[in-house]
Amino acid sequence: MRSLLKFLLLITPLMAVQFTKSNLDILDEDTKDKKKPKTQLELADEKFLSIRQRNSEDKVLPSYTLELAQKHINVQEYILAQYYVKVYLRDYSAYGHLDKAWFLGIESLFLKLKISESQDNGVEEILKLCDSFAYEFPKSIYTKEVKNIENQSILIEYDRNNDIANYYEKIGKTKAAAFYRSKNASYTQKVSKIPKAPKMKKSNLDLLSDDTFD
Repeated sequence: MRSLLKFLLLITPLMAVQFTKSNLDILDEDTKDKKKPKTQLELADEKFLSIRQRNSEDKVLPSYTLELAQKHINVQEYILAQYYVKVYLRDYSAYGHLDKAWFLGIESLFLKLKISESQDNGVEEILKLCDSFAYEFPKSIYTKEVKNIENQSILIEYDRNNDIANYYEKIGKTKAAAFYRSKNASYTQKVSKIPKAPKMKKSNLDLLSDDTFD
């Protein structure tokens, strides 16, 4: 229960939208064209809502909820993915697989962050979730993936702060530049511990012929 509440407290501010069958149909104004066929995923969303309306305790719902979360991540619909994660943690946590639900929630938040242009990019929230995941599920099969997300989030924030600091230095705003340099103080040691991607050996390069990517 403590794990559930912790995750919901962190993720809830990013999930203020409440989804129902009616507003699932109007997420995209362009889908109002009745002649446009619904996708398999849209039909799956409707099936999920229909089952829940008939019987919210139907045994197929827990696994179906996580499956839909993954499918929405696959098509970059991260808000809906987070919705299904929230539903699972709130309603189906007794069925287990909490580490998978946490992982999908963290993954959707991270991937959403990567395409976001917002100043408040949510890195701190993701890092908190990654730390909590490592504490709650030390032997999870998703540990490596979550650690990778944590490392990438650190690098994104570190580079972002450096870029902003460099910009302020160029326009003569030294105090603002110093502020963003100071923000990176807590990340410097973490960045130094992140394994660097292995370089491709020359012998491997020799294996690539001119038509390898044709």
